[in-house]
Amino acid sequence: NPRWDNAKYDLPINQEDMAGTILEFDFMVVRGLKRLGLQISRREHESMHYFWRYAGYLLGVDEALLTTTLEEQEILAMQLTSHLYEPTADSESLAKALLRDMAGKPPFNLSYEVLLGFSRYLIGDKVADDLNIHSSVSAATAVRVVKTAVSAASFGVRFLPDPAKRALEDLNHRLGKRTLKAGLGDDPARWGFKALA
Repeated sequence: NPRWDNAKYDLPINQEDMAGTILEFDFMVVRGLKRLGLQISRREHESMHYFWRYAGYLLGVDEALLTTTLEEQEILAMQLTSHLYEPTADSESLAKALLRDMAGKPPFNLSYEVLLGFSRYLIGDKVADDLNIHSSVSAATAVRVVKTAVSAASFGVRFLPDPAKRALEDLNHRLGKRTLKAGLGDDPARWGFKALA
């Protein structure tokens, strides 16, 4: 775009990286939630996909890289991974720094060791090995226990009466507010999370 000023704004983010980021918030999140035992219907996944497709459009992702079906989404994820995935020592350092910073903090207050276990489970053994993320037996056990609990709760919530579902949604909303307050402290959100803050 001739209107883009590299001296002022630096180089623009390339389209494949932008499309990959949309996939991480949609395809990868749903894949992770399913791995943890959450039951997500095709219709629910399609609704999330539609939302993130629109978000990608608003963020300037080329429409040719905005998938129209869940199947296209999975194919694009594999295509991008095949030539963009190059873990380095910096990747390992960044991943571990993020997990260390999350350790012991709301909403889950999990230890670094348990976060390593969840990460290994969610990203798979190959990527975890590439990032030198290993799980202790106790952390892997904690992951299995949580997966079993999430799976049972996800199945059971579908049978709750509507008032109970609304009460659960209210509880989730309060948890989100509490987590944001803990993270932001006395510096309240002034933009994206105003509805929760």
